Amino acid sequence: MGSGHFPSEGYRRASYFRHLKFLDDRFIERDPVNLQTFVTKPNCYDLLLNLDPPGTCGVNFYYGGPGFSAQCPI
Repeated sequence: MGSGHFPSEGYRRASYFRHLKFLDDRFIERDPVNLQTFVTKPNCYDLLLNLDPPGTCGVNFYYGGPGFSAQCPI
């Protein structure tokens, strides 16, 4: 999943999204709030949520892992 590397391996190894935003019902760009992570198979993949202050990477997350190649049970 992603690059095949776990999020704990960080920048240059794990896949990531940064500067997450959404549009509200008036099409105004907003930062997401009250985010929670949900990972069903942490031996196969993981998610690392970062809520950096504006001006850095903003709301961002690293994700990934070896997925099926790690012989994770379905």
